[in-house]
Amino acid sequence: MRLPGSNTWVRYLQRPAILVTLFVMLLLIFIFRRRMISLLANNIFNNLTAAGFKNSMAGFVVAQTAHETAGYTSNIFKKNNNLFGMKYAGQYNAAGEKNGYAYYNNYTQSIYDFIQWVQRRRAYLNINTFDLITLKQYTDWLKLNDYYEDSSTNYYNGCLRWYKKLFG
Repeated sequence: MRLPGSNTWVRYLQRPAILVTLFVMLLLIFIFRRRMISLLANNIFNNLTAAGFKNSMAGFVVAQTAHETAGYTSNIFKKNNNLFGMKYAGQYNAAGEKNGYAYYNNYTQSIYDFIQWVQRRRAYLNINTFDLITLKQYTDWLKLNDYYEDSSTNYYNGCLRWYKKLFG
């Protein structure tokens, strides 16, 4: 016959095991998510440099994509493969429009449309020599070209946060 409460010490021993298991699971999710962000950012960076962007500019654009997609978690990115929040205006690489935004068969096509957007904004621009020295100059250039509606300060701070997170 067991006395009431005799298993109390067993329950107290089980609680730490459950907490440790939950902690390990959360840690693994965090590590996996961070690794996926890193792989995606690296792939975007490689696509941009292959298209002629200098390393510094490619880094700025990668930070921009992370900011635009809330760390690659936004619905527009997930459902539309849209890294830049581009509206559909007949972009060459877009497969069409979903919920007011361009959608792509893969996110690489989104990168190519962004490159074309940059070139349309600056007809005389040679993508191979396009190089702004700082992230601030880049986000200011985007604002001057009506890329985003947010305040310059907010947009810059969002991109800076991701730039530091991704590139140190």
